[in-house]
Amino acid sequence: MNEKRIIILSAVGMLTLVVTGGIVAMKLARPKTEAVAPAASLPSSSAPPATVPVKSSPALASAREPSQAAAQPVAEQRAELDRLRKENERLRREVTAMRDVQAKQTVAPAPAPTTSTPISGSAWLTRANASSDMLRGLRVYLLPSAIPRKLLVPRLVQERDKFLKSAAEHQERAKLPYAGDYAKKDAQRDSDAARKIDETVAKLQDQVDTKDAHALLKTLSRFNLPYLSFAAESVALASTRTGPDGKYAFTKLPQPLPPGTYYLFAEVDSSAMFVDWLIPITVGSDGQASAAETDLFNDNAATLHNSR
Repeated sequence: MNEKRIIILSAVGMLTLVVTGGIVAMKLARPKTEAVAPAASLPSSSAPPATVPVKSSPALASAREPSQAAAQPVAEQRAELDRLRKENERLRREVTAMRDVQAKQTVAPAPAPTTSTPISGSAWLTRANASSDMLRGLRVYLLPSAIPRKLLVPRLVQERDKFLKSAAEHQERAKLPYAGDYAKKDAQRDSDAARKIDETVAKLQDQVDTKDAHALLKTLSRFNLPYLSFAAESVALASTRTGPDGKYAFTKLPQPLPPGTYYLFAEVDSSAMFVDWLIPITVGSDGQASAAETDLFNDNAATLHNSR
């Protein structure tokens, strides 16, 4: 729409210049006529002429009229020319202003989407002797509210197979004369755990709440350790690591987070301990996170095993 208006205004300005030039050329080409009053005849007598009052005669009035009539159109032409020039300048200024506005609207880049509130914090563990260790290089994930079923089933089936293998070993040991009833009880326990996993897998929906998935893995695993990191690698919206000072920050996410619930997840797995965190983060309609500053330590750990 702006481009069409610019073209129309430019055409009007050019047409104004052409019309102005044509009017001036026509006026200048018209010949100018000047009426000359007839000379009065002098008396032949040598005597000085008597003083006679001068009166305006019809002949003199008729002689002045052509020159005044010629001067009047010239003044009108100059006034019209000045008006057209001012109008042309006004149109030029309007066209220039509209082009500047259009250029700014076209060149101005759209702001890149960013999160309204960066999620950050520190990570440390306090041991039984009251000493604290900063967790350097810890991978921290931002997980969605749900995890696909197809990621959980292979992990649960793997745990089921471990239970079945253990049950078979206990059954063989129960055949020994000195085994007693303990081996039979252990075999029955592992068989029940494997059956429970099969029942759970059959009831799983296509999308499982992240908190529920963590609880299932923790309940159904042999040593009650969830090991959710295998799924976090696949579904994480973003991840980062703690620095030398134990601090982490999600300063840039791939896109603004829609309103909803997310989870901050991290896991420490070593020969001395197993610790993980699963902390809910709620993002409102204004893009603000409910727990933008979240530290990871003993008190808010989801699992804390053998931390000495």
